[in-house]
Amino acid sequence: MSSADKLRILFVDDEVILSQSLSRSIRPMRDKWDCEFASSGKEALNILSEKSFDLVVSDMRMPEMDGAELLTKIKHTYPETMRFVLSGQAEEGVFLRSLGSMHQFLAKPCEFSVLEKAINRGLSLRDYLRNNIEIKKKSFGN
Repeated sequence: MSSADKLRILFVDDEVILSQSLSRSIRPMRDKWDCEFASSGKEALNILSEKSFDLVVSDMRMPEMDGAELLTKIKHTYPETMRFVLSGQAEEGVFLRSLGSMHQFLAKPCEFSVLEKAINRGLSLRDYLRNNIEIKKKSFGN
């Protein structure tokens, strides 16, 4: 599979040990997924300004910019990018603020197989919806 065909995923978590563990877990997917890691919301936005991603998976509790704020910014600036939360604890207010900006919430600890299935489901739904929109545009001559 060429790098152009790979799913591009950006993981955002300020806990370096958890990011390293996740990096090891996703190694078997390296022929299908092209993954990058950011340790803050600011770093994630800088990476997104230079490269496009299919999916951003973010922690909720991070200093300076929490996951809700990050996902809201991504939603407005990169609306085609899917947005998942992978978080151990989310304060109710932060969680509620992120509801309109996330597509999926996964609780830490999360088995890799659960994350993989959620990603595949989310992307299958996105592709299905895109295909139906294209079909409708063609049928209405738009």
